Amino acid sequence: MHAGDLIREWRQRRRLSQLDLAIAANVSSRHLSFVETGRSRPTSEMILHLAEHLRCATATHCCWPAASRPPTPNAAWPSPSSRPSATR
Repeated sequence: MHAGDLIREWRQRRRLSQLDLAIAANVSSRHLSFVETGRSRPTSEMILHLAEHLRCATATHCCWPAASRPPTPNAAWPSPSSRPSATR
């Protein structure tokens, strides 16, 4: 699982289309698509930027930086289903 998979899961959990998130985050929908599918490796800054627009309390609730691995060897990837849903 890479950061794009988690971005996609959180975007879908928030019921946003790729276009909605791309417009809100001021990135191209093509780039967001490439991030989600793994065709593009996002920088840590891009991941944090997208996490902010997905209304994650902290970036670690969505994913970790672009290294695409948990911060410690024993840490598990967070799952959208393990976090409370944000209300609008």
